[in-house]
Order: sequence, then C-alpha cells, then structure tokens
Amino acid sequence: LVDNRPRTEGAGATGVTGRVGYGSTLALALRLQPSTKRVFVIAYAPTLNLVENVRPELLSFAQRVELTYFEEPSIDRLLAAVRALPAGSIVLFVRHSREEGPNPLSPADVARLVSEASSVPVYGVSNVSMGTGIVGGMLASREQIGRRLGEMTRMILSGVSPKDIPIEQIPLRATLDWRELRRWGIDPSVLTDPADLRFRQPTIWENYSRYIIAAIVLIALQTVFISALLVQRRQRQAAEAALRVSEADFRIL
Repeated sequence: LVDNRPRTEGAGATGVTGRVGYGSTLALALRLQPSTKRVFVIAYAPTLNLVENVRPELLSFAQRVELTYFEEPSIDRLLAAVRALPAGSIVLFVRHSREEGPNPLSPADVARLVSEASSVPVYGVSNVSMGTGIVGGMLASREQIGRRLGEMTRMILSGVSPKDIPIEQIPLRATLDWRELRRWGIDPSVLTDPADLRFRQPTIWENYSRYIIAAIVLIALQTVFISALLVQRRQRQAAEAALRVSEADFRIL
C-alpha cells in the first residue's frame, strides 16, 4: 500500500502507482463475450494466497457466471484442466509460476502455456502476459507510466521538491491483442471506449497505399496519353483520306 498523504518532512517521495484490475478485466471480457457462462480463474503463487485477494473483486459476478478457481500447483494438471474446458467458458489468468526445481517458469511462461493449451479465450491482468496468447485485460499503460515518471523527473531536476509532487495512480485501460481478437472472432467495437490494440498487423493498403496510388495515377496518365494518340491517329487518317479524295477529284477535273 502507498501512503498518499502529503509529505511535510524531508525530501519526501513521489511516483506513480498502479493496481490490478481483477474485476474490471472480467467485466471487459464479459462485454466482449456476453454469452460466457463459466469463468475459470487461475490464481496460484507458492508464497501468496492470491484467491483471497481476487475473490472479493469477483464476488459480484457470481450471479451472472459460474466461477471456478484453479489453485493447482502442478503445471501438467493445470494444462490438462485447461484443455478440458467446455464451450462457453473463458479463462482469467491472474498468476501462476513455478519458482523452484530444475525448470522454473515465470508467470509469462505459464500464461503462454495456458494460452496454447486452451480451447477458449484467455484474459490476463498483467502487462507481462501481453503477447503470450491472452486476449487482453484492463492494464496500466507502460508508456503512460514511463512518460509521467519522466515528467516528474524533469520537475525534480528543475528544483521542485518530491514531496510537492503528488503520487499518482495510473488508470487502467482496455488493452487487447489484435491477433487474438481475430483468432477468436471477437469484435472490440462493442466497447464504449476505444481499446489499446497491440500487435496490430497493418493491411496491404496501410503498408503500400502510396505505391498503390502512384501506380493508379501512372496507369491513368498512360491511358489518357494512349487515348490521345489514338484520337490523333484517327484524325490524321481521316485527314489523309480526305486529302486523297480531293486529289482524285482534282485529277478528274
């Protein structure tokens, strides 16, 4: 927890804070997939009881969907359970890691394994999971965090005391993987506010529009030039034919 009260002694401290959007990410997922009936929550860490933190935020969704919490330490059994998920389900990946043994796995590693094994969409609550196969979640923008920290640093370097700069909480924003939206046929336009679409692959038009336009203009100019030459040729042929007729009439006279 961060003490946001004014700091009146010493140099003080400032910075930005974020929060984990368990409930807001599930709300986002249900807006994108309103027919969802079951939500499987993966929340396990060897030294933390994550479910105690997650369950209160998801309690209000219990009347709408069936919530099942996975606290399975075994990666193999976790992946087997994910493979067996029924249609109409989604996965909410909070955290899972294997921190000991010969082959430790980070939460991002497990998120990738879960996404690859799952036959239903997977949502996450951490930036480190983006790009691992999850659809997305309500996340704090790393770019916004970095930009604001840079602004605070410039203020401090210019002489402002850190205690005079309030600690700020970075708002969460819908952040989605464009590739996963296409994979699962999910339409982000149903959202009220535009989402931050990551890994978007530009269309051929977006990549080559200038070249396409230039080619169209060139072809149009060539068509006009050729048409003008054809018209000029027909006019010349008509003039030559008329001249020949005139010469024949002159000889007859």
